[in-house]
Amino acid sequence: MKAVFSQLKDAWNRRAVLRWAAGLAAGWFVLCQPSSGVAEALAWGTGVYGAIRWRRSLAAWRNPVGACFGLGVLWALLSAAWSPVPAGAFRDVVKSASLVFGVWGLPAVFAGPRRVRTAVVAGAGLVAVRLAAELVRLVRALGFGAALVRGARFQHPYLYNHPNVSCMMAALGALVFVACASGGVRGGWRRAGVAAGLAVDLAYLVVMASRGPQIVFAAALLAYPLLVVPGWKARLAALLAVAAAGTGLWLGAGRINPRMEETATMSGAHGRDVVWKYVAERLPEHPVRGFGFGKRTFERVAYHDPDRKPLRGAVEYPHAHSYWLMLAFQGGFAAVALWLAGWLSLAAGLVRALVRAGRGTEGIRRSVADRAWPAFFLAAVGMVLLYGVGDYPDNLIRDAQFALPALALAWAWPPKEARAA
Repeated sequence: MKAVFSQLKDAWNRRAVLRWAAGLAAGWFVLCQPSSGVAEALAWGTGVYGAIRWRRSLAAWRNPVGACFGLGVLWALLSAAWSPVPAGAFRDVVKSASLVFGVWGLPAVFAGPRRVRTAVVAGAGLVAVRLAAELVRLVRALGFGAALVRGARFQHPYLYNHPNVSCMMAALGALVFVACASGGVRGGWRRAGVAAGLAVDLAYLVVMASRGPQIVFAAALLAYPLLVVPGWKARLAALLAVAAAGTGLWLGAGRINPRMEETATMSGAHGRDVVWKYVAERLPEHPVRGFGFGKRTFERVAYHDPDRKPLRGAVEYPHAHSYWLMLAFQGGFAAVALWLAGWLSLAAGLVRALVRAGRGTEGIRRSVADRAWPAFFLAAVGMVLLYGVGDYPDNLIRDAQFALPALALAWAWPPKEARAA
């Protein structure tokens, strides 16, 4: 009998190893090769699994967040019909379908807090490995000194299509490791892994010197202690510490990133104000319904409208260079209202989770550990949306912008419901 149990245990361990290997391989394609056909196929596969296990998916999305996001997606689909280039707009809709379908299915794949934490931490680890490899490539190409003095930012080919994208992924990964540390990490090897991942992410942010991601990451990192600590006394102490740290970062920004001291670019919007102003001037033409979904619609209206003077600038942008302006441009006031309501509903749900996590917990350390993950999701989503004020989250940031709410809802899903599904 002992031999039988031993064989069963060995078989179970082999299955666990195979599951981990398959999961890490899938995560590598999604997070490190997002433009590959494999990543898109995995997104469709996640959506199919979510459709098969539709009770799990529906349980996570059956709330105000899911209702608002669902109506927002439907409005985007409808808006393609009144685009000046309907065929191009529908092609953009089709290109976005895998993301929508994959996000729908995520809560079915990662049902419950434990799976969500495992997926998020493993994903951050994969990104850190990819960023570490990129840092090695940059140092080998430029030399250690040149890589630290702004040379890396202009070294092609770009990882993730643009330095801002890779830096935002480094910032999100760093937040994951901060949440791990505050949530409690057992074991020396795990602690070393968290410390190494955080070090790689911070080093990449400094080396690539992308100011927008650095600024919003600093804001999220400073907000995190205020979210995670319990009680007004602890929050007051955290507020004073955050104020001191924020002042230090502000005064030392030029040492962290010399580009912060460039008066010519820091005094303005570095040419982005041209596209912002143009889009703002055109929004009143279709204030409620917008111009229609997609980058092809934007390019048609901004650069090829025979009845209007085209957008002139140093760079020809395929979008409004702002998530919020692009949202208004594509879907008008209706789209802004739907998506804003969805984001606010998500924030309200995470705040309620923070409050619940702080109840009945003895000791600051235990309370901080309970609050670590709702605080992470709140800070991470807020960071991406803040970044979207001055830039358009594209490539992998766009995927993360919508995957994070799905994972947050799956995390907040009561474990009893997850077991019963």
